[in-house]
Amino acid sequence: MTLPNSGAAGQLKQIVDYYSVGGSRIAVIDSPFTVAPAAGDTYLIAPYVVVTGDGTTNATGYAVVSSNATVNNFISKINIVDRGEGFTYGTASIQGNTGGLSNTATLKAIMPPKGGHGSDSHLELGSTSLGVSITLNTSEGGYIPTNNDYRSVGVIRDPLFNNVTLTLANTTGTFLGTEKIYQVDYITLAGNTSTNTSSNTVTGTLTEFDASLKANDQVIIYDPANNLRCIRTVSAVTNSTSLTLNTAPSFVATIGKIEKAYITATGSRSGNSLPYVSMNNAEPKFVTDKYVIGETSGGWGKVTAISVNEKSYNSWSTFDNRTRISYTSMGSAVAQDAVVYQAAMSLSNAYYHSSNSTYVFLTSEKGTINADPADPLIVLNTGTTINLGSVKYNPDVVKGSGEFIYLENLNPISRSNTQSETIRIILSF
Repeated sequence: MTLPNSGAAGQLKQIVDYYSVGGSRIAVIDSPFTVAPAAGDTYLIAPYVVVTGDGTTNATGYAVVSSNATVNNFISKINIVDRGEGFTYGTASIQGNTGGLSNTATLKAIMPPKGGHGSDSHLELGSTSLGVSITLNTSEGGYIPTNNDYRSVGVIRDPLFNNVTLTLANTTGTFLGTEKIYQVDYITLAGNTSTNTSSNTVTGTLTEFDASLKANDQVIIYDPANNLRCIRTVSAVTNSTSLTLNTAPSFVATIGKIEKAYITATGSRSGNSLPYVSMNNAEPKFVTDKYVIGETSGGWGKVTAISVNEKSYNSWSTFDNRTRISYTSMGSAVAQDAVVYQAAMSLSNAYYHSSNSTYVFLTSEKGTINADPADPLIVLNTGTTINLGSVKYNPDVVKGSGEFIYLENLNPISRSNTQSETIRIILSF
């Protein structure tokens, strides 16, 4: 396999013969490279892996052979180069010269159901009930406060998050406006491409568009010479060397590359500047060590850190859905769950949850409470005022996003820094 330091990167071929001629070592491969390797290109020789079955095209890859202090020459990983297509079953096999070693390795090809794992969990698992068990461990590092009780538990599907900030490395371009931000996995396809800004047609040289792409696939157009990228949708594949995009690329590239993209998470840019990009309406699927791209700008970078409302990334396992507003003074102590309002009760109100030396925390905000030093909060019935600062953080989860599939109201459950609670729910469907 050629390694990614040239246009020949990512090509996988089988060695069918190997011999010496005049002091030179010659390896014979089963078919020519689509893009010929250049002087200085590097390569990897490894056992060849092929998956055969009822797919329209076979899947291919190679095995990574490793050793450690106790075991020599074991397969530590299988890298898939071509995923194939259309499989419902398959058999994986390893082919290669063992160099005198015993070849006892066996592989099992695990095929996801149609639509992928989780697309129809009822059918795939053959179940009618789902059990959920969660333990709240004291304050969960501050994400779930203990200075008030809770009175309901529920399950929400596909929520979106506010004020998610990504820290990026290896950046190119600039993210702009409120464009969509996509996190992507991608595979560099064979051959070179030619694109311009006046046509949505991509012309290829030594490409295999008809074997690699289909309508509605996402692709990244890449210009290695100028390190430019843009993401587009395939409208149609004409043949192996011509395809049509939904819109024209944003730059001209005479010797470009095309990368098949798999979008794993989306959000909408809300601001900030490199090496940071902030988003609202972000799916809780962003992870570190993968790349993001701007839908319009083609901005590009590798995610090295994630925060939500300035709280460190915690794998999306917990969130804080209180409104947080800075304040300068409080007339007197405010009772938990007291109703507070701003200007007019009918226009903007919330429940007082708690406060610390910097912020007052509110729940169930209705209307919009502004972080305005000239417009204090008023406590209903007592008339106590809370003089606000100018900083406000909305709840982590976007209001109205997601879908509640279970909700149960409880008698108030008091919390403590030395207490944990376990919540168990059985969902039937």
